[in-house]
Amino acid sequence: MVKLPEQIELLKLRAAYGVSGQLPANDDGIPLLWQATNAGHGIGAILNSIGNAAIKPEEIKELEVGFETEFLKMFSLEFTYFNQNASNSIVDKQNAPSTGLTASAVPFNIGGMKNWGFESLLQFNPIRTRDYNLSFSFIWNYQNNEVTDLGGAQPIFDGFDVNVIKEGMRKHEFYTWKTKGAKFDANGKYIGAEATEDRVDLGNPYPDHYGSFTVNFKFLKNFNFYALAEYGLNNKVYNLTKQFAIQFNNNTTYEELKAKLGLTNNYPEIQRLEVGSAEYKAAAEQYASMYYGYDGNFIEDADFLVIREVSLSYDFTDLITEFIPGNYIRNFVVGFSGYNLLKFSKYTGADIEVNFAGSRSLSRGQDFLTLQNPRVFNFWFQIGF
Repeated sequence: MVKLPEQIELLKLRAAYGVSGQLPANDDGIPLLWQATNAGHGIGAILNSIGNAAIKPEEIKELEVGFETEFLKMFSLEFTYFNQNASNSIVDKQNAPSTGLTASAVPFNIGGMKNWGFESLLQFNPIRTRDYNLSFSFIWNYQNNEVTDLGGAQPIFDGFDVNVIKEGMRKHEFYTWKTKGAKFDANGKYIGAEATEDRVDLGNPYPDHYGSFTVNFKFLKNFNFYALAEYGLNNKVYNLTKQFAIQFNNNTTYEELKAKLGLTNNYPEIQRLEVGSAEYKAAAEQYASMYYGYDGNFIEDADFLVIREVSLSYDFTDLITEFIPGNYIRNFVVGFSGYNLLKFSKYTGADIEVNFAGSRSLSRGQDFLTLQNPRVFNFWFQIGF
């Protein structure tokens, strides 16, 4: 037996290994699933879904190692490192329009993927008395992944040709063209946006680092204050809403730049810049970087800090039991809470936590005319008998 220093009250080591995965959906293995329909010429059949007879269950093998410790009578720390290796992961792929089989995405297996990272939790409890208790917690998680094998297949793109599954890259990586710079004629006049020669890696819709910070404060015996903040780092979002607005002349900055460059007769009140001047070139570069023809121009940094929840409650149990003897009511708590109170991010769209294409397709982190998550306030009570 190893004797720990007196400052350490607990030290626990742990390790685990397991195999899990995702099963295909009920109709994923049916090549063509038809459904009846009525039309002007009578009753017929149309494709409901398109499956893959060769679909297999996904298999994920995971190893975890970590520890838990408590020290100095007020701190606790948990840490876990994980390493996953997945094979036959199930993803959806759109058939080419020329096949005529486009009623739905087709599920199929990709060769392999590895995923690794860590999860950690630090707790600090400096005050612990009968009437007062103050505790803090900080969660820091890191994750990364890489597609290692596609079984010889070409890179797989989502239906909007922005997210990709490609060997050597993270799953759902943004991989497309963007503006490299503005093009000018011999006189220095702007003549268009020049794109990158090939697709470029523009980041991932899942943050590498993700976590939270909480405060829980019990005071004056019966009051309790709780606050939760969440953060994400190295996060990207495709602002398709902004791209759509620019394409249809509904972005103020883009229209003003267009007028300054003399590319429109609208907005005569805006002064036109002299062709070839430093100001003209700077405006042209900014204008080209916003060109709606290249999706990569609208993949934005979306690191975030969210004040997710704040609540205040009061425990009336002692007061209630004075008037209702017999222990019929064991607890009675009344509280008020707010959810999604504040969000801080460099992202210029409505919300960093949206994806208009749902959760199963390859499209991730895409914001297109999407309603943001609402700010919610609740008044609640809890009764225990």
